[in-house]
Amino acid sequence: MIGGRLARRLLELDRRVIVLDCKAPAGPAEGIEYVVGNYADESTISGVIERCDEIVDLAYASQPQSSFEDPLSDLNQNVAPAVALFRRVIGIRRIRRIVFVSSGGTVYGPAQSMPIREDAGTAPISPYGITKLTIEKYAFMFHRTHDLPVIVARPANAYGPGQRPFRGQGLIATAIGCALRRERLPVYGNTVRDYVFIDDLAAGIAAVLVGGRCGEAYNIGSGTGLSSLEVINRLQLLANRNGAALEVDQLPGRRFDVPANVLDISKVSAETGWRPRTNLDAGLDLTWSDIVDQLATHNLR
Repeated sequence: MIGGRLARRLLELDRRVIVLDCKAPAGPAEGIEYVVGNYADESTISGVIERCDEIVDLAYASQPQSSFEDPLSDLNQNVAPAVALFRRVIGIRRIRRIVFVSSGGTVYGPAQSMPIREDAGTAPISPYGITKLTIEKYAFMFHRTHDLPVIVARPANAYGPGQRPFRGQGLIATAIGCALRRERLPVYGNTVRDYVFIDDLAAGIAAVLVGGRCGEAYNIGSGTGLSSLEVINRLQLLANRNGAALEVDQLPGRRFDVPANVLDISKVSAETGWRPRTNLDAGLDLTWSDIVDQLATHNLR
């Protein structure tokens, strides 16, 4: 979801865009060159790097939920390829910047105060957050010791068109999918999260690529926290307007969910001029329409 939106945003900024992915795009992608291959394959990624002067690393083989199911796989599949990429980039003078897309939603862990600044303590409580933070630390180590021109982007909880429901990630997409299928939505506790619309997130990553400082981390979010029940109330109203209903099974909170996560976005705004533009209601409308189309054209589950 993020990669496609970011690619289009970079085209708008007059970049020539090459996308390395494990599979070809489902439809035409005018102006974007796709290279089908494995991110961990040395010859494949070296061939792509030779043609680039900027890199955005979005590759990740796991999700927060799957990382709990197999934390060793999460570690092996994600940390080693990212570190290998950093080592390949070191010393290539043509490469001006490399942005590693981390996770503002998981690397901080339980927050001592909110909104969370980039210099806050980091104590992740999920394998996903631990591996993201580990890759960050390798990136900053290489920046300090080898002048790696790396910037870290820490996104909040992304949502919007292109997000697939029923994948264990993304409350909003799964809630809409449940409403459309008339299935009950399990909700664990009443956590507070920072929801950022996908187009705003893509613009934020591009802004960090263009205007961020190497060796720095930048939060990219809405700067506003909403509880699970607040989001569900908005979605229930949206469902009712569209002749559907969203029924919820309220369940106890889970130990690996931080109670609240809201990002301070003042640093990225001050240094790049970026700010989110899409309010939640407009974003929910667009996401609803997209998932209606997904369910009509694919057997999603």
